[in-house]
Order: sequence, then structure tokens, then C-alpha cells
Amino acid sequence: MSDKQQTSWLRRLLTPFQKSTQEAMTEEGEPKVVEALPPTLVEWSGHLLSALLLSSLMGYVLWGAFQEPAPIAFDYQVGSEQLREHGGGWVLPIDIHNQGGEGILDLTITAELLDDEGEVIDEAEISLPLLGPDETASVEVGFDEDPRLHTLNFNVGSYTLP
Repeated sequence: MSDKQQTSWLRRLLTPFQKSTQEAMTEEGEPKVVEALPPTLVEWSGHLLSALLLSSLMGYVLWGAFQEPAPIAFDYQVGSEQLREHGGGWVLPIDIHNQGGEGILDLTITAELLDDEGEVIDEAEISLPLLGPDETASVEVGFDEDPRLHTLNFNVGSYTLP
């Protein structure tokens, strides 16, 4: 690339950042000063919109960086109306909702049927490989006893944070 081409390319690149006056040549070859036009309403609107979008994005990223994730908590919805007898036992559908702000790996939950004294009559283990933040997983657990006649209790056994 020759020096003239390089200078021309650089001049075109820097043109928007020059002052409001530019030099131009008259027909006689003498320089004359030409006033640049002031920015139009469309240009000002574009600049304002760009600045607003960039500052909003930066604010959102900074806000998210300093927020504490929601604590790990689970909500259980038992589908009692969908309870069915199958193969001498009972199958109960359960929706497990991760209310926390982080995903969970290798979640193990124990569903227990308790009698009136709080003794465990029957239990079933639920394993989920992945449960994302604010995600719900639908599972079915099997019991030998009728769950409608006993108290259902859930215990989180273990999980891994990614």
C-alpha cells in the first residue's frame, strides 16, 4: 500500500472525528473553508438511542453481577387426583420445582409415607440428573401403601452445585 493510499484511507477513517470545518479546493486550486452541516434530528435521535441502550445494558450487567442468587429451595406439588394403583402398589405423580437461583446436578430426594405417630411406613427415592433454576420436573414414585391414607414427607438427600 503506497503512502498516498494509506493517508487517504486514514483520512476517511478519521473524517467523522474532525472539527466542524473542512478544507476544500476551489476551481483555481486555492483552499476554501466549508462549514459542515450541524447534526440533524435523526442523527441526534440515533446518538441518544445508542447511548441509552449502552447505558441500560451496562447497568443490567452490573446489577446482575452484584445480585445474590436465590437460596436453594424446592417446592413439591403432589398430583393426588392422578394417583393410580399399578401392580399391587400405588403410583403417585409429583412435580418438583427448583425455586433457587442456581441449577442443581444429581439431586436425590426421598419421599416418605408417615403414619400418625410419624414413623416411616414406606419410602421411595427420586433421582434427577439436572434441575435448572426455576425449572419444574415431573416424576412418578411408587409406594406399597396407599398415599392417601398417610402423611407424605420429602427429604432432600444430596445435590451438587455446578
